This record gives sequence, structure tokens and C-alpha cells, in this order.
Amino acid sequence: MKMNKLISSLILSVSILAMACDTIPEDKQFLAEKKSVEEIKMLGRSVLLEDYTGIWCTNCPRAAAAAHETQKILSKDVLVIVSIHAGVFSTNSPFNTSVGDEYQKRFYPENSAYPAGIISRTKFNNKLVNIQDDSWKTDILAMLFSEIPNVKLSLQNQYNDIDSTLTVTSSVVSNEKIEQELKLQLWLTESKIKHFQVNGTPKPNEYIHNHVLRDAINGVWGDTVQAKQGEKSVYTNTYSLKGKIWEPKNMDVVGFLYDAKTMQVLYVTEIKLINN
Repeated sequence: MKMNKLISSLILSVSILAMACDTIPEDKQFLAEKKSVEEIKMLGRSVLLEDYTGIWCTNCPRAAAAAHETQKILSKDVLVIVSIHAGVFSTNSPFNTSVGDEYQKRFYPENSAYPAGIISRTKFNNKLVNIQDDSWKTDILAMLFSEIPNVKLSLQNQYNDIDSTLTVTSSVVSNEKIEQELKLQLWLTESKIKHFQVNGTPKPNEYIHNHVLRDAINGVWGDTVQAKQGEKSVYTNTYSLKGKIWEPKNMDVVGFLYDAKTMQVLYVTEIKLINN
């Protein structure tokens, strides 16, 4: 019961900050949110929002804006957003990827309505995909307080701009014994991309796309890893950006650990591709 009350309080706080600033004094908004965010950070957990989207989706800009506001409140350490362009609403889009197509076919084969959000690949109300984007924040907060294994992931990048080679070092550690098989997934995303988007603001042709999935560094489904209690396991992956038209300075590496059987994401983190 106490946990439910706390989650309800956090949901209310997130909603308050999203309201117009003249509704409640700014200092009270800040104080209310600061307490909530600190409580969340003390948990040491994080959530992945996979936002299935497309340039022909009329409601996707609204959903992307709301997700961004939620991330601003919770911080990038707590909420990681990845925009996956795939499916019928992404026809002839430059953001389509073969890996994104694989995820859409696996997790949302019906591809019937966008925007479609998946929160840490976890079911809420017996549904994996949530097409009601106004309730994404509710699921995000619920996920932060769910009972999942206490396993952590940290990343370090080294980018060689001479040969356009990226080396990612991933460190996995757990404070408890992990029974299930874990997978490590590494993605490349890019932000600050100006390109057409239906209903995009300020103008459709000037819309800025963020968190766009560009590719999977270590394959569609990642690598099997070990999480030894109290010990650190280290893994290294390389990826060549040679010939890509992407802007490395606007890119991030997203890494997450997930249960190989259930696909549930247990921990996610994000760092800049170029650390400067």
C-alpha cells in the first residue's frame, strides 16, 4: 500500500511539472519534483522507453515531446529514450534500419497504431505495447519501483576520428546472485537531425528528430554476459562508422541488460559517443 501511494505521488508530481507554469509557482514545482527525483535516484534503477514511431505518424511529435519532458524531470540517468522508426508509418524514411524492423516484427507485429511505447519490454495491464502515450509516464514510474534483479551496467567509449572506429567497454556487476541468462545490447542513436515529420513543429520540414536508432553495435539481440555477484565482468565491442553520414558529435551509445528468456530490460544506461 505504501509503495502504491508513493507511485501515485510521483505520477502526480510528473503531471504537475508538465502543466502550465502559471498554474503553480515555479519554486513549488521545483521543490516538489526535486524530492521525487531524489527518491527515484536513490533506487539506482533506470528505464528504457522504446518509442516506435515514423515520419508519417501524425501524433508522434506530441508523444516525443511528452517523453522528452518526462526525461527532463527524471533525468537521462533514470530514463533512456530510443526512437525506432519502423513499420507502416515509416515508409521510405531515411531513419529505417534493419535492426529496427526486426524489433518491430518481434514486439509489435500488428503495427496498427503509432506512437507505440514499450517500457523496458515489460507488460503493463497484460500488454507489452502501449499506444496510449499519455500514460507512458505512469508505466515508467511503475517500472522504477518494480521488483527486478539488482544488476548494473556502466559504459566507456573510445572513438578514433581518424579511422572512425568506436570501441565500447561494458562493465557488468550484480549485488545479488543472478539466476537467469542475461544479454547485453548496445545501440547507436543520433539526435539533432532536421528532417520532415508530419505535424512536426515549428514546420514539418524543420522538425528535429532525437534519440533515433541508427544501428546495433553487437547484433540484433546482443551478446550473452555473466553477472557474478560482487564481481565485475568486462566486455569490449568495436564498431566502424566509416562511410556513415551520421554526426558522431550528436550520437550516443545506449547499453542495456535484459533477461534472455523474458526479454525484460533490467538496467539501461546512455553515454555520449564522443566525450567532450
